[in-house]
Amino acid sequence: MQFRTLSLCLFFAVTFGSSVFGQPPPSEPSCSSINLDQTWNATMKEKFWFTSQGSQIMPYRWFLALEAPWANLPFRGSHVMDDLLGFIAVGPTAANLDALPIGFAKDAERRTKDRGKEFVGLTCAACHTAKLKIGGLSTIVDGAPSNIDFSTFLSWIVDALETTLFEPDKFARFSGSVLGLQATLDAKNALRKELEDQTKELRDRRERNSHTEPYGFGRVDAFGHIMNELLVKNLGIPANRREPNAPVSYPVLWDTPRHDKVQWNGVAPNIGEIGPLLRNIGEVIGVFGDVNVRPRKGSVPIYPSSIKLTELRRLEYWMKSLQSPKWPTSCLPINNESATRGQEIYTRAVSGGGCASCHNLIDRTGTAKFDAVMSPLPITKTDPNMALNFTNRTALTGALAGTPVQVPLLLLGFDVSWGFFKTFGATTSGSEALGNAVLGVFLAGGRDLFEGIVTDPTTLVPAQEVPEALNFVSGMNDQSPKYKARPLNGIWAAAPYLHNGSVPNLEQLLTPPSLRDKQFYVGSRTLDHKKVGLSTDKDPLRSFLFDASKAGNLNTGHDYGTTLNPDEKRDLIEFLKTL
Repeated sequence: MQFRTLSLCLFFAVTFGSSVFGQPPPSEPSCSSINLDQTWNATMKEKFWFTSQGSQIMPYRWFLALEAPWANLPFRGSHVMDDLLGFIAVGPTAANLDALPIGFAKDAERRTKDRGKEFVGLTCAACHTAKLKIGGLSTIVDGAPSNIDFSTFLSWIVDALETTLFEPDKFARFSGSVLGLQATLDAKNALRKELEDQTKELRDRRERNSHTEPYGFGRVDAFGHIMNELLVKNLGIPANRREPNAPVSYPVLWDTPRHDKVQWNGVAPNIGEIGPLLRNIGEVIGVFGDVNVRPRKGSVPIYPSSIKLTELRRLEYWMKSLQSPKWPTSCLPINNESATRGQEIYTRAVSGGGCASCHNLIDRTGTAKFDAVMSPLPITKTDPNMALNFTNRTALTGALAGTPVQVPLLLLGFDVSWGFFKTFGATTSGSEALGNAVLGVFLAGGRDLFEGIVTDPTTLVPAQEVPEALNFVSGMNDQSPKYKARPLNGIWAAAPYLHNGSVPNLEQLLTPPSLRDKQFYVGSRTLDHKKVGLSTDKDPLRSFLFDASKAGNLNTGHDYGTTLNPDEKRDLIEFLKTL
């Protein structure tokens, strides 16, 4: 009852109270236009927003018909998805006929079961597209961290399905929409049985990935969810479950193709064409990708899945042209003299407050690749949970025991001798199991990915790079706990800061850790152009009180620049706006 009362209050606040937020406060600048100059046109944006990657949550028509658990209100509508959960509502277009929020797409095939049905799932854009309010205007930043509440989304989806099952009026409306008003009793009973099965599947997912401390907006324990889906669900071993207690911010995507390794802990090799493809396979496992891990002793890992490798290749190809957003100088001018002084601070030695020794300065319009700077935990002193959880994760192998971790490429028909037989024992590291899974999904995708059968050149993988598939497996497993320092292009649009989103703005990041705010609100989309970050004011609709005293949320460490004097800090922040 408390849940429904709170939700109804939120609903009425959204429906009747939004007009008071239409204008910026008098102290804020007023912008007439914003141009972030990211190079993508409207067509490219929509391709990124609505291209399926093989994520499948539920049948597509169900999602169109599903109501919020507390009211006769469309779940997919802007009130629930945008106002409360932080997804970005948009109108219908040729690429999105049903006006789904950014980051949702129709998927027309489920390879491991229910072939031929249409499903709805998440796209890359769900977690990597932001909407910012700048000077009274709203603008979309492609490749920026989303401000969604993923955990609440999953929880409410389960609640919505359960209330549809148990409330006769809701089920009547749902079945009428899905089957038509003239549906027979047998058809309705069959739908109810399917609904029961789907509800259980998603309820089990919610339980597998339950966590003591809520994540709030803009964060999820991505590796925790991926590992639980693979090691618990796909291997069928409940004892492999671990609490996903290391939430991280969604990383920015611009410049990603230029990195030698990706992820906050730098564990995913990103070289060539196959590295990004395998990394994205792992990502889809964590966001409702359907994988059938069916090991066969002494045989090549080939795991059928719903994951769309061709589409993942296209998405990665498109990402090469995305540039970091430029600070909106049309309404928020940069003090060039101050920025020049800030650049000198940025490029000086670390002992003098400099940043460039870890955070490479790169041309936002360039294509040159670079090696990431990796810092061990004793150096960064930031919250250790994410790095430690990945490095220390172990699992029972079950049916994987005795099967190859990696395979000689000669067995795959390639004229190379790299590779060796290493088989799983009774236990393994989580990273090794994940490497095997993404390799199996890749190999199940067929030789057309790298032999030229596909006519679109953006989907091809050069044959000489196939050994990287096996290098990826060993690369993920050869790690010690570290965090990665990336270039700071577009940093102004990537708040909150540190890997776990524990610092709300750049002003706080340059504050000694012991003096940083331990509590602040997240959920706002309003740019704080003075402190450079997102507003920490309590939003009446999307607010979560972040507590940096909790494990996983610590805002300790990264004390670089904190000894600068106030003028130097202002100059440094002014320069960071220019990146």
